Amino acid sequence: MFVLSGIDKKKIEETWNMHRLGITGLNIYFQNIRALRTHKHKYITQKDFDEFFRIMVSDVDLESDPIETVIPNDSEEQKEHDTMFSINTEIPEYKRIAARFNLEEILKVIPTTHDTHALLVAYPDKLPEVIDELMRCYIINRYMFFIDQGHLEIVSNMTDMMNYVVENVDRKKFASFCHTAKINHDKYAEKLKECVFRPEYERTKRFFTDEHGDIPAIDVERIMGILLTNVDTKTDLVISTAIYMVISYAYADIVVEGNTQEDLDAMPHVQYIKNVLANLFVK
Repeated sequence: MFVLSGIDKKKIEETWNMHRLGITGLNIYFQNIRALRTHKHKYITQKDFDEFFRIMVSDVDLESDPIETVIPNDSEEQKEHDTMFSINTEIPEYKRIAARFNLEEILKVIPTTHDTHALLVAYPDKLPEVIDELMRCYIINRYMFFIDQGHLEIVSNMTDMMNYVVENVDRKKFASFCHTAKINHDKYAEKLKECVFRPEYERTKRFFTDEHGDIPAIDVERIMGILLTNVDTKTDLVISTAIYMVISYAYADIVVEGNTQEDLDAMPHVQYIKNVLANLFVK
C-alpha cells in the first residue's frame, strides 16, 4: 500500500468524501443529459437555444433536484412523445420560462425565416410543445455548466494530493505498491466508478494512445487497472485517483492552444507523464 508522509488520515478522509460526492454529481448530470437527448427535436435545437434563447434565460437559476426535473415516461407516453423522459412542468423554472415566452413574445425571438416561427403562426396550439423543447435545451445547457463547474471543484479538492503524487510518487514507489501486474477487471471496474468521470476518462485515455511531440503515449487504462487492482486502503484509492488526475491535468495542459514545447517542459504534470508514467507497466 501507499504510505504517505506529512498528510494525516483526516485529510485523506475529507478529500475522498468530497471527491466521491463530486463524481456522483457529475455522473447524475451526465446521465440526465443523455436521457434528455433521447428526444428527437422538432422545433428547437440546442443550436437554436444557444443562438436565440440562452442569454434571455440566463437569469433563471436551475435549482430543482434532477430527480424532480427529469421524469421517466410510462410506455404509452413514450410512444406518444417519442421520448423516454419528460420535463416536469410543475418545477418553478419551467413555470417561469413558460410565463416569459407566451406566443407573442416567442415569435419576437424566433426569426421569421425559422420553420418553427411559421409553424406557430399557423398552429399556435403547438406552443406548449415548443416550450417543452426550449426547456430541454435550457436544462441540458445548465447541466453542462454544472459539469464544468463541478470538474473545477473536483480538481481544486484534489490539488494537494496531485502535488503530493508529482513530488513523491516515483517509479520506485509504483514498484513497491504494485504486488501484482495482473488486472482484476471486476475490482478495476468497481473502483473506477468512484474515481473518475467516465466521459472525461475515455477522452483522456484515447488522447494518450498517441505521442504528442516529445510527450510519449501511455496506456492509461493499464496504469489505472493495475493501480486499482492493488488498492487495499482508502489512502491507496486517493493516491490512485490523484495519479489519474495528474494525467488528466497534463492532457488539459497539452491541448491548450498557445502552449509551446518550452511551456510544456516547465509543467510538472506533463513532466510526470514523461519521467514517471512513460513505459510504466509495459507488457
